[in-house]
Amino acid sequence: MSIRKSPNRVTSPLPFEAEAAAQAWGRRVAIARKTRRWTLRDLAAKAGIGPNTAVQVERGDPQVGLGNWLRVFWALDLLDEFSRASRLSGDSVDAELLAERLPQRVRR
Repeated sequence: MSIRKSPNRVTSPLPFEAEAAAQAWGRRVAIARKTRRWTLRDLAAKAGIGPNTAVQVERGDPQVGLGNWLRVFWALDLLDEFSRASRLSGDSVDAELLAERLPQRVRR
Protein backbone atom coordinates (compact mmCIF):
# COMPACT_ATOMS: atom_id res chain seq x y z
CA MET A 1 0.00 0.00 0.00
CA SER A 2 1.50 3.35 -0.98
CA ILE A 3 0.76 6.88 0.09
CA ARG A 4 -1.55 8.53 -2.40
CA LYS A 5 -0.61 12.02 -3.47
CA SER A 6 -2.85 14.65 -4.99
CA PRO A 7 -1.84 18.15 -5.99
CA ASN A 8 -3.27 19.61 -2.78
CA ARG A 9 -2.74 16.96 -0.12
CA VAL A 10 -1.03 13.77 0.91
CA THR A 11 -3.19 11.11 2.52
CA SER A 12 -2.06 8.19 4.56
CA PRO A 13 -3.03 4.71 3.47
CA LEU A 14 -6.16 3.14 4.89
CA PRO A 15 -5.94 0.33 7.39
CA PHE A 16 -6.03 -3.00 5.58
CA GLU A 17 -9.52 -3.87 6.84
CA ALA A 18 -10.96 -0.52 5.73
CA GLU A 19 -9.41 -0.85 2.28
CA ALA A 20 -10.80 -4.39 1.96
CA ALA A 21 -14.26 -3.14 2.95
CA ALA A 22 -14.14 -0.38 0.31
CA GLN A 23 -13.14 -2.92 -2.32
CA ALA A 24 -15.97 -5.23 -1.22
CA TRP A 25 -18.50 -2.39 -1.59
CA GLY A 26 -17.03 -1.71 -5.04
CA ARG A 27 -17.49 -5.35 -6.05
CA ARG A 28 -21.07 -5.20 -4.77
CA VAL A 29 -21.72 -2.17 -6.97
CA ALA A 30 -20.17 -3.86 -10.01
CA ILE A 31 -22.29 -6.99 -9.53
CA ALA A 32 -25.47 -4.95 -9.09
CA ARG A 33 -24.69 -2.90 -12.21
CA LYS A 34 -23.95 -5.95 -14.34
CA THR A 35 -27.04 -7.76 -13.06
CA ARG A 36 -29.08 -4.83 -14.37
CA ARG A 37 -27.17 -5.01 -17.67
CA TRP A 38 -26.03 -1.39 -17.29
CA THR A 39 -22.81 -0.01 -18.67
CA LEU A 40 -20.59 2.15 -16.50
CA ARG A 41 -21.90 5.13 -18.46
CA ASP A 42 -25.48 4.06 -17.66
CA LEU A 43 -24.65 3.89 -13.96
CA ALA A 44 -22.89 7.23 -14.04
CA ALA A 45 -25.82 8.92 -15.77
CA LYS A 46 -28.40 7.44 -13.39
CA ALA A 47 -26.30 8.38 -10.35
CA GLY A 48 -25.46 11.86 -11.63
CA ILE A 49 -21.70 11.30 -11.50
CA GLY A 50 -18.97 11.13 -14.11
CA PRO A 51 -17.97 7.85 -15.76
CA ASN A 52 -14.50 8.04 -14.19
CA THR A 53 -16.06 8.32 -10.75
CA ALA A 54 -18.21 5.26 -11.47
CA VAL A 55 -15.02 3.34 -12.32
CA GLN A 56 -13.40 4.53 -9.08
CA VAL A 57 -16.45 3.41 -7.07
CA GLU A 58 -16.29 -0.08 -8.57
CA ARG A 59 -12.59 -0.25 -7.73
CA GLY A 60 -13.38 0.71 -4.13
CA ASP A 61 -11.22 3.80 -4.34
CA PRO A 62 -11.25 5.43 -0.88
CA GLN A 63 -10.76 8.87 -2.43
CA VAL A 64 -14.32 8.84 -3.82
CA GLY A 65 -16.53 11.06 -1.70
CA LEU A 66 -19.27 9.56 0.40
CA GLY A 67 -21.88 11.56 -1.51
CA ASN A 68 -20.88 9.82 -4.73
CA TRP A 69 -21.12 6.40 -3.06
CA LEU A 70 -24.60 7.30 -1.83
CA ARG A 71 -25.65 8.44 -5.32
CA VAL A 72 -24.50 5.11 -6.75
CA PHE A 73 -26.28 3.07 -4.09
CA TRP A 74 -29.41 5.15 -4.65
CA ALA A 75 -29.25 4.64 -8.43
CA LEU A 76 -28.93 0.87 -7.92
CA ASP A 77 -31.72 0.86 -5.32
CA LEU A 78 -29.28 -0.43 -2.71
CA LEU A 79 -29.55 2.32 -0.11
CA ASP A 80 -31.07 -0.13 2.38
CA GLU A 81 -27.89 -2.21 2.26
CA PHE A 82 -25.75 0.85 2.75
CA SER A 83 -27.97 2.11 5.58
CA ARG A 84 -27.76 -1.18 7.47
CA ALA A 85 -24.07 -0.59 7.97
CA SER A 86 -24.75 2.72 9.73
CA ARG A 87 -27.20 1.40 12.32
CA LEU A 88 -26.06 1.64 15.92
CA SER A 89 -27.54 -1.70 16.82
CA GLY A 90 -29.92 -4.33 15.50
CA ASP A 91 -32.75 -2.81 17.55
CA SER A 92 -33.84 0.64 16.37
CA VAL A 93 -35.38 1.47 19.78
CA ASP A 94 -32.05 0.86 21.52
CA ALA A 95 -30.29 2.97 18.92
CA GLU A 96 -32.68 5.89 19.44
CA LEU A 97 -32.33 5.73 23.23
CA LEU A 98 -28.55 5.62 22.95
CA ALA A 99 -28.55 8.57 20.56
CA GLU A 100 -30.76 10.60 22.93
CA ARG A 101 -28.25 10.11 25.77
CA LEU A 102 -25.25 11.27 23.79
CA PRO A 103 -24.09 14.84 24.38
CA GLN A 104 -24.77 17.37 21.64
CA ARG A 105 -21.12 18.43 21.74
CA VAL A 106 -17.92 16.91 22.96
CA ARG A 107 -15.45 19.39 24.39
CA ARG A 108 -11.99 18.98 25.79
